[in-house]
Amino acid sequence: MIRLSLTCLLVIMLSLHSVGQIDFNTYMPIVCKGKIPADLTANAKLNYERKAIKIEDSEKGKRRQKDEKEFYLQNNFSIQDFLVSGQVLYNDTFTRYIEKIADVLLKDNPKLRAKLRFYMVKSPEVNAFATQEGIVFVNIGLISSAKSEAQIAYVLAHEISHFTEGHVLQGFLETRRIVRGEGYYRYQDYYSRLRSFFRYSRDSEYEADEKGWEIYSKSPYYKGAVDGVFDMLLYAHVHYDSVPFDPTHFAEKDYHFPANYTLEKVEPLFVKENREDNFSTHPNAKDRKKRAYEMVGKDSIGGDMYVISKSTFDNLQKIARYEMLRYYISNTNFADAYYHALLLEQTYSKGEYIDFMKGMAMYGLAKHYNTRGKRRNIILPYEEVQSLPQRYYYFLHQLSNKEMTVLALRENAKLHKKYPNSSFFKKVQSDLMRLLIVENKSRPEEFFSRWNAEQDSALRAMQIKQYYRYAFVEEIQDPQFYQQLQSFETYRNKKDRFYQKSKFSRKASLELGKLKGVEVAELSLFQPAFQQVTESLTDMPKVDYLAALEETNYLNSEIKSSAIKQNINIQFVEKKPEDYTTQSYNLYSDYVNWFMERTNNNMKMVYLDMNASLDSINSEEEYIGVVEVQSIVRNFVIKKYYAWEYTFLVFNKETGEMVFYQSQENLKKYTRKKAKKALDMSFKTLKTTFEEDDE
Repeated sequence: MIRLSLTCLLVIMLSLHSVGQIDFNTYMPIVCKGKIPADLTANAKLNYERKAIKIEDSEKGKRRQKDEKEFYLQNNFSIQDFLVSGQVLYNDTFTRYIEKIADVLLKDNPKLRAKLRFYMVKSPEVNAFATQEGIVFVNIGLISSAKSEAQIAYVLAHEISHFTEGHVLQGFLETRRIVRGEGYYRYQDYYSRLRSFFRYSRDSEYEADEKGWEIYSKSPYYKGAVDGVFDMLLYAHVHYDSVPFDPTHFAEKDYHFPANYTLEKVEPLFVKENREDNFSTHPNAKDRKKRAYEMVGKDSIGGDMYVISKSTFDNLQKIARYEMLRYYISNTNFADAYYHALLLEQTYSKGEYIDFMKGMAMYGLAKHYNTRGKRRNIILPYEEVQSLPQRYYYFLHQLSNKEMTVLALRENAKLHKKYPNSSFFKKVQSDLMRLLIVENKSRPEEFFSRWNAEQDSALRAMQIKQYYRYAFVEEIQDPQFYQQLQSFETYRNKKDRFYQKSKFSRKASLELGKLKGVEVAELSLFQPAFQQVTESLTDMPKVDYLAALEETNYLNSEIKSSAIKQNINIQFVEKKPEDYTTQSYNLYSDYVNWFMERTNNNMKMVYLDMNASLDSINSEEEYIGVVEVQSIVRNFVIKKYYAWEYTFLVFNKETGEMVFYQSQENLKKYTRKKAKKALDMSFKTLKTTFEEDDE
């Protein structure tokens, strides 16, 4: 066992002490702390130019130089985009913990340790990945699913090995050779080249496993933990645990679901370890485990599952699982979110945070059920789910739009009663009532105000078929609840509140909408996003980051110009990377989360306010928007084909409601003149107030 000095132990304890201070009952998301790292404030263009000069001064061949320059161009900009995406955490309790594990792994290799930087990613996926520059990203989902600190340590050792062996750059260069058919690949057909690509990627994974073992085996961690890592990755697609479920979870007296809403037999949890991997970037689990046995050999005895501390691991895993609940909600995985909330209640305890997330999950399900084409996108087919969760997903698939709306309203009405001062549940209850009465054409009088005391078979058969009519027996006793239901009957005849305009032709389309009665005078905007992609039959798709940087600056200037013409005050949300501070980065991260929730749902919804810091800046701007432009060039042998797309979205910051949208698709070459015309149209529409009778 490694012996740490008293000073080192004290530093670890102090750096992780804040973990125990979290109030999980009213949990708030983790944020970045301390000084912002240089990686986040770096100038990607300048870094690329420096690297390009070194490559040009090398003795490598011209084609190799060109390929390496292309790699570093794509690599530098894509990493910076990711670092400032608002999804990365630094100097937080998770990152400090990961850094401590890396310190243990590389205790005898300080030179390598000094080259590595670690960041956490706000993602539920069980994954970690390394870059050519020595940046290692670790997803929150990995902490949630790991069975021990030792498993995390081996994953880090594996990713560190990808860096030491230069797999990212070498993989890019080898892929270029495969696509172009150079050398050995010259006489291979398409499928042989494809197999070669996947085989090369799998070989890199095998090498990272072996080199990672060399690092891990020298550490004080338990050697036998390696085998469990591959099981963790094999079952990464399932929840960290399972909880029994049947529809009686929601039932009460006469409000109970038909028997066929319960799946009698569930499929056992099973994943094929030796799946076919010829067209996979990663080897199958059986092969990796076999090689792991050979690597570990007789060295599986000894070592510790926890070197930092088990209590720290347990506390951080709890935080990770609470974080995951929010990620599910943000990504519109409402079905997964509700089941995850049930797991948290089983594993830990009930609380206000979980109650609010359960209410949001139910509400989100109801909204998506009632939106055409959305339902199947947010619920896993129950045939693809195994073990106990299968009953839960099967149950959801049995519910009609109306049944789901009734269930969501019933559950949220209970929560509104439990938290009477919550404006969130008040707004959600109102919106679900509108959904039930207006969208599902229900009438308040079809719901019973008392439980049934009769037991005759005919009435029982009716109850089974129309069980939902007993959903609000308790709630209807409150006159305000019933009156509010009745009030939405007048909404049925109301006209669409959006002014809409659309044009379609063979080579172009335009869709534009503006909420009636709204004039936008002040607007918070994300910096415009421009992407230029070149596709080819003989090469990989390329993103021209240098051209995108130039066009982004142009769009920024034109946005200001178009806004001034319409007397609209513009404030940009994010700063240049070099101007970021930890405070401004956290605020920007909150903005990104806020906006992604709304664009992912693409509908009017009530949202939980998990980003209170947003109120502290730009509070005078009532609206927030984003502009995105994409230019595509398809370079075929004889002819080039062009297309460009334009999107402008604006939301009300307080209500989360979309107030403006403009979407254009054109099968023509992108030009600045066309972009300027689209922007002028957007700002003119934003400034115009359309009355209720405008068509």
